[in-house]
Amino acid sequence: MLTDVQIIAKYGQPGIYNLFWDGQGYYYIGQAKSLKSRKAVHFSSLKKGTHDNPKLQNIYNKYGLPDFEVLEECNIERLQNREQLYLEFHFDDKMNCNLLPSAKSSIGYKHTPETKLLFKERMANPEARKFLSEINKGHKRNVGLKHSEETKLKMSISGKGKKKTEKQLSAFKEWASKLKGENHPLYGKKFSKEHRDKITKSRIGALNGNFGKVAINAIAVIDLATNKVYPSVKKCALEIGIDYSHLKKVLAGKIVNKTSIVYA
Repeated sequence: MLTDVQIIAKYGQPGIYNLFWDGQGYYYIGQAKSLKSRKAVHFSSLKKGTHDNPKLQNIYNKYGLPDFEVLEECNIERLQNREQLYLEFHFDDKMNCNLLPSAKSSIGYKHTPETKLLFKERMANPEARKFLSEINKGHKRNVGLKHSEETKLKMSISGKGKKKTEKQLSAFKEWASKLKGENHPLYGKKFSKEHRDKITKSRIGALNGNFGKVAINAIAVIDLATNKVYPSVKKCALEIGIDYSHLKKVLAGKIVNKTSIVYA
């Protein structure tokens, strides 16, 4: 077991802290194994709009970053008891932004299969989902988030070969059917010429997100005159200057092949 000195060296000083908006009266009391790291996490998630506490997020959206005050430094073993004392005194204050009246730490905790099943059943209740939707209004989680190439690759690999269940397909069809006609968000909307031009330009050449990419199901072709292999028919057509649709018909046998291009 780590000593207090080792804990501080590894995590930073543990203690109880207070987030507050000077002049507004709002405040939040919390515990942290590392006060310095906890402050950084609070401020970072508030700026990104992804904070777990919707009260704090909404206040930040209106008033900006809070002040961070260290109420006391203490051993990790005492964190929960010390935070609880503060909450018992302050939780009923209407300016307090803590969501729960009891101090609990979830560090290292793993839910049992029974608890996970309970969560799943509870979330099947439309009223529960509506409640969560209400308290998370203005909570811009993942807005502007860009996945790294490594994460994108992992997501791609994890999704390959997976087939949607009948329940998922049915739910998707039901959702799609509700967006038809007047229910569609773009129904009756007319884009300006400037906006249409922007859309067109975004689909041309290197600006297109798929520019230079080869489809997963693409079939390679070879130029027998040069022995050069192309990863796809489209790539070949672009490089040698042949109309893509024409080359597809040639390779499909619909038009006499007068080129030296064949499937590899």
